[in-house]
Amino acid sequence: MKKYCHFIILFILLLCSQSATAGYIRWATAPNTYNDHANVNNHSSIGHLLSISQPGDEVYIGHSGNYRITTPLVMKEGVTLKAMVSGVNVFFGVSQLAHKDQIMVNIQGNFITIDRITFDGEHRAKNIVYNNPDLVYHHLTLKNCIFKSTRPGRADGDVLMLQKVNNLHIENCGIYDASNPTAFGIKVVHSNDVLIKNSIIADTGLHGIYLPGAHRVRIEGCEITRTGMDGITGYHSSDHWNRRDFVIVNNHIHHTAWHGIHVSGEGIYIRNNDIHDVVLTSIYVGDQREDDYYQEDSREVTIWDNRIQKGHVNIAHFKPDPDTKSWMPAVEVNFWNNGNSYTFGAWDSSKDLIVGLNTYYYSGAPCHLVNSSGTVEKDIHININNPRPGATSRVASAMKPDKEMSSIERDLLSINLIYPNPVVASANIEFTLAKASIVKVYILDQTGRLVKKLIDQQKLHSGQHTVRWNTTNESGVPVSNGHYFYFIQAGAQTKVKRLIISR
Repeated sequence: MKKYCHFIILFILLLCSQSATAGYIRWATAPNTYNDHANVNNHSSIGHLLSISQPGDEVYIGHSGNYRITTPLVMKEGVTLKAMVSGVNVFFGVSQLAHKDQIMVNIQGNFITIDRITFDGEHRAKNIVYNNPDLVYHHLTLKNCIFKSTRPGRADGDVLMLQKVNNLHIENCGIYDASNPTAFGIKVVHSNDVLIKNSIIADTGLHGIYLPGAHRVRIEGCEITRTGMDGITGYHSSDHWNRRDFVIVNNHIHHTAWHGIHVSGEGIYIRNNDIHDVVLTSIYVGDQREDDYYQEDSREVTIWDNRIQKGHVNIAHFKPDPDTKSWMPAVEVNFWNNGNSYTFGAWDSSKDLIVGLNTYYYSGAPCHLVNSSGTVEKDIHININNPRPGATSRVASAMKPDKEMSSIERDLLSINLIYPNPVVASANIEFTLAKASIVKVYILDQTGRLVKKLIDQQKLHSGQHTVRWNTTNESGVPVSNGHYFYFIQAGAQTKVKRLIISR
């Protein structure tokens, strides 16, 4: 009998030791099992499994539904949290925590991944994802997730609030509804090697993406809209940057209350972005304060092959174009060299500034940029502007578009909105035609391959139209979750925008 008891005890000890061994997959219980799935004392809750996990472990959620938490989910070193089915929603309930502690996900380690989960702050959470700013973190991946709805009414509310993160990867995510007027969609401070890709950032009180003091940043394939200030803002010192340190490519930025893109530093590469319906400039490189006209250094700037629109400004401390006194240029680059203006006779335009192949389209008055003599250079130049009173300016040539768009072509097609976006079951795409036209409306995948033809070579009358997509392909099979494009062609004019399927 003692022999058998000995074996039983050894077996139990072996099981216990395996439960704390790295590399385990742990499955969370169903959503209705507990009222607080972050409580570490609730066995097999999400919070409990995260608390016992070791580096290399993965916590899987295999049940669809709404998981309520009232305390933060703590992500430890080397742990992955992933939904294995669609429809996993983690929401923040009424919490008894102090306001400063009301966050949904607390990052407390390196090599952490969160995948395929919707986090809804229910307008109660201070932040959806947060980390301790006193520590340095490495390798944080957020992918295929939705982060939304932080609280209003306080001086916080950033959806993603991350500091000192090296190797941050955000991809295929929706970040929106930062309803506080002082809140950012994504705020990443003093971080290195940041990739934000194929994501939607919308409905923020301040900037959509705010990256102060960031090194080696790439923002690609994102849609950024309905921001209280800039779409993308990034400032950094330029004393040790490498070429193309700040890369912003293939994004759609629109309906921003300030600039579309506002960055400064060294090695800035802005290409193939579609920017429109901005209040100030579409692309503004440099920084300026009204009190002392301070400029942060900006060198090695490339602005190439963008489709951009100038804005309208009624804010006193921003300089309007001297020609009209109210219209901002589509692009403005402010070079400053340790407080002194450049000596343009020795200025190497091929190295310090490359601007070309940008297509300007308009809102109200035509897009134009002004040189120091006050003469207007329409549609083909960029304004290099030193803002100190009496300082000189220089206009750097760029390549002119093949032809000017006529007013009819310019206004022929406008996309009003797609709703809902992200899409669960079906999507409605609204667009307006200025005149009767032959129209195509296609759905494409991320590689540009055809998914479904919604309208094919059909003549439509002028006015507003709505087409519905039920998220199936040409064979009637539901498509998988992820990012897609909707392609609309009316006559010779084409527009492409992004949508997300997240069931």
